[in-house]
Amino acid sequence: MPRGVTFLELEKPKTVKDAVIIILSREWPLTVRKIHNRVRKMGFEVSYQAVHKVIKGFVKENVLERKNKKYRLSLRWIKDMHNIARELEARYIENETPFCGRVINSKDISFFVFESIFDLDHFNLDLLKRRKTPLVYTQSQHFWWSLFHFQEEKKPEIPQIEKIYSVCAGKTFVDRVAVELERSMKFKVKEGVKFRINHDVFVVDDKVIFMFYPKEFLEKIKVLYSKKRNILDKNFLNDFNKIFAEKRKIFVCLIKNQEFANQMRDVISDAFRQ
Repeated sequence: MPRGVTFLELEKPKTVKDAVIIILSREWPLTVRKIHNRVRKMGFEVSYQAVHKVIKGFVKENVLERKNKKYRLSLRWIKDMHNIARELEARYIENETPFCGRVINSKDISFFVFESIFDLDHFNLDLLKRRKTPLVYTQSQHFWWSLFHFQEEKKPEIPQIEKIYSVCAGKTFVDRVAVELERSMKFKVKEGVKFRINHDVFVVDDKVIFMFYPKEFLEKIKVLYSKKRNILDKNFLNDFNKIFAEKRKIFVCLIKNQEFANQMRDVISDAFRQ
């Protein structure tokens, strides 16, 4: 945590540094002039030069980011503050809550909300690009990644994967087509695997990602996949893209724990031994 920045009193900042953080947490990006004016409105009799000095110090400490002569809070710093608060909460819970379980370090658990399936898939693709080990394991309601190969627009750059084990609950016509496509890419895939979950699982390195899809999305996919249609047909691709681009909240939980990741790999691998 940068020196001089504490947990803030949002209504009555005690220092100019706190005031700058509070101002940029409410409105961004802002020029030095606008930040200085708002600091003065908070009751601080301080010069433009003094505020500019504070801002320059924050940029040096990666608290603020500068772009086009305007400033905003650094997302990296925001995440650091979030992790500090969650870790502190976990320590208090561990000390005061009478239960036998162990609280895992909260910095190893992250929650995300995406606005479309496309956004979520690009997040997962980015994890694949940055992975350290060759093996990847997935458990899903339906297969759809291979279908992106036929997109003329919004076609993602799918990184080369040395070995992937994928199982899915669906066994519709489109699932079977997707299975053949993925097998042609040397993927280990299996459809129609029964598991009682309403979320997908993605295992990369020491990370396990749980993706919780809205019920209405799964129902639309079920209808689309159940019809025997040519997946290269323009109408099918239009319907496919429309569903994936629609705005909806997708909640995601990422857990970073090697032992847990190993357990999830074993669960998925068991489907190939049956």
